[in-house]
Amino acid sequence: MYPLSSLEFTTYFQVGLELTEIHLPLPPQAPKPLITMKT
Repeated sequence: MYPLSSLEFTTYFQVGLELTEIHLPLPPQAPKPLITMKT
């Protein structure tokens, strides 16, 4: 397996957060992930 570039790592990490949010919704008091700032 080859090392991921920082951009690829960020993309996979953000997708992972999105999938985690779908299955395990964050409690209301938890800060929202930065992925919600996508424009």
